[in-house]
Amino acid sequence: MKRLKPTIKHQQVQRLFQQEGQIPNRLGRYDQIPTLYAYFEHNQEFYLVQELI
Repeated sequence: MKRLKPTIKHQQVQRLFQQEGQIPNRLGRYDQIPTLYAYFEHNQEFYLVQELI
């Protein structure tokens, strides 16, 4: 799990995080790309839950 704690509160930061969470689904499954299981925001911090490599 990766925790991302932005140093600034800006709408663009949230938009970029959403894009990062959606891109692996568009790419499909490849051995070189870790599987992204979930992404979410909690208490103004962002989390990516992905395959351990």
